[in-house]
Amino acid sequence: MSPQPAIVGKKLLKLTVAGPEHDPLPGPDIDRLFAANAVGTARLERLTRWSRLIATCGHTPVAVATYQSAGGELRAPDFGLDVQGCCEVDAVVSAVVHGLEVACLAAGARRVVVMPPRGGEQSLLRAGYIAIHEGCAGSWMEKTLT
Repeated sequence: MSPQPAIVGKKLLKLTVAGPEHDPLPGPDIDRLFAANAVGTARLERLTRWSRLIATCGHTPVAVATYQSAGGELRAPDFGLDVQGCCEVDAVVSAVVHGLEVACLAAGARRVVVMPPRGGEQSLLRAGYIAIHEGCAGSWMEKTLT
């Protein structure tokens, strides 16, 4: 399922839903979207086996988020963002989180939990997400949908 693309900064912004039946993103794209040292085996497995939203500007992937429904929430533990290659960071983050919110509601859940992408934290705050800091559990951002 692919919603209508939008024109952002003279480049076409397109959001695509992919699953395990689709080809994974190539290694160089994953390295660009995530800090090379942050790509571990667990993340690579989720990027292959979980549902994911992929945002492209023109023909270049500029963001990817894995997601899975868990009880009353949708969890997105992997959100990679290429701030330098984005047509517009706010537009790209907004498109991805709106896609996550639709998936959340479709799953019958009401809360989206996201690990914020490097460089996209402010965009998530503007989209209504709040930052949660839990000592040893780490930090994430979340939004309750009404």
